[in-house]
Amino acid sequence: MSNKNLVGLNYPDIYKYLKNLIENSKNNSTLYKNSDLRKNASINMIKAQAKLNFESNNEKKIINHLLENNTELSELFKSIKIESYLFYLIEDRKTNTLYTEGIMKKNASINMLKKNAKLTFNSNKEKKLINHLLEPYSPLSELFRAYFPTKIESHLKNLIENPKTTTLYTQGILKRKASINMLKEQAKLTFTSNKEKEFINHLFKPKSDLSELFKETKQYHKDKKGARISELTDVNPKLILQSTVEEVDYMKLGQENKDIIGDIIKKWLKEINPKQDSYASFKGIAYLIVYFPNMQNIQITVNNKNTKNTKNTTITKTLQEWYHEGKDKHENFTEEFEIISSLLPKVMKEEQLTGDDKEYIKLQNGPKRLLRTGPKGGKYYMKGGNKVYIK
Repeated sequence: MSNKNLVGLNYPDIYKYLKNLIENSKNNSTLYKNSDLRKNASINMIKAQAKLNFESNNEKKIINHLLENNTELSELFKSIKIESYLFYLIEDRKTNTLYTEGIMKKNASINMLKKNAKLTFNSNKEKKLINHLLEPYSPLSELFRAYFPTKIESHLKNLIENPKTTTLYTQGILKRKASINMLKEQAKLTFTSNKEKEFINHLFKPKSDLSELFKETKQYHKDKKGARISELTDVNPKLILQSTVEEVDYMKLGQENKDIIGDIIKKWLKEINPKQDSYASFKGIAYLIVYFPNMQNIQITVNNKNTKNTKNTTITKTLQEWYHEGKDKHENFTEEFEIISSLLPKVMKEEQLTGDDKEYIKLQNGPKRLLRTGPKGGKYYMKGGNKVYIK
């Protein structure tokens, strides 16, 4: 029977039905199981299913005709079959070709995947289709990379997540100026071919896994830096002296306070321990500068650590000078310092009394203390960094 004789009233309906049967994985238990094409799915299964709905001889002839070799629908089915098989090879960890004991082999590759698939689909047309489905950046090649990260991806992931990456990190915190462009440039120093550079750019396309990872990492470290900054307002290096905006006479401080201040400066200069954590050192010196603003220009004497053959000497500088001297030995804390400095009015609010009326209390065997008023009207003074309320 000629093609013309087959084209009847039911021809479009049968075509649509067959196309839907092949493509639609939902509610199609004949060819699909849990949205995956069954391994034993075949053209004959499609024909059998269709002939349950179209029972006349003419309709059955149309079904046979539409599913002949090299027709549009048979090629569609073949494409889905091959694609499904490739998905199976990539995702099924029992596939010995790519996996060993459930772990993808180190030498697994797209070429290995192609070679395996072409053992099952071996016609020239099928081989071309396999090559097409596994072209760079195709859904299947992307899926393969998700299961087996390339060296470039592993390198980029390490650059993003590893705090020891000095390019992007300082003291374990991602730099504020860190960006995807910095990542790309750093990676391109290692992977220098045009193809590798193109791949790096592709990996950082908007909303890609690596772009999102960088975005999340940057937010995490931004929050972490915020937490570190907020810690500064709680720092108390065990000074007996209370924080104040009033003039501080360093010469009248007790030796215990002088020693504590000296140790803070020495840590900042990395004289006590050359491996002293920069941030821990910064917290101490920042506490003095921010909480004791009138101490900044006071001359402070510090014992200078010299070589074994030389006697220790004392050096006197202002706190501000000591701060600047130690800056070169640490990372740049400009951002943190500016932020905590901006908090000074809030921090010192309780320390200031409006007007000229100031009350003091003379402690037994101790100095005179400034009285303050608490939020509920109670009177208290500061001792050792703590509030002591008067009953």
